[in-house]
Amino acid sequence: MTRDAYRLFLAFGALLVFVAALFRTGALPICGPKLCAIRASIPKLLADGPYRYVRNPLYLGNIFMAVGIGLMASRTGFFILSLGMTLFVFRLILREQSELLRIRANNIDTTALLFRGSCFR
Repeated sequence: MTRDAYRLFLAFGALLVFVAALFRTGALPICGPKLCAIRASIPKLLADGPYRYVRNPLYLGNIFMAVGIGLMASRTGFFILSLGMTLFVFRLILREQSELLRIRANNIDTTALLFRGSCFR
């Protein structure tokens, strides 16, 4: 790989990390100060900001960050970072869905929304 191509990969990776950080930053104020609490404690379904287009914008931002940082790593590092973060995020999504089903099993709307899809609406 030439030096210019390497610099282009680094620049694209840095841009991807920056865009992912902006995406995550845009999603944080929507949740409010209790973001770290269990998602089931949020009283209503969020449909503002990035939540209008993506079900889990914070997790999607994490995947984009891992891909961006992976572009700045070796080929093996790219594979490990990208695949590792994607698997980790999907494990978290499945765990949250099972927790929501357990807590709000009587709410038909919540149950229907859980199975609509994990990433994009």
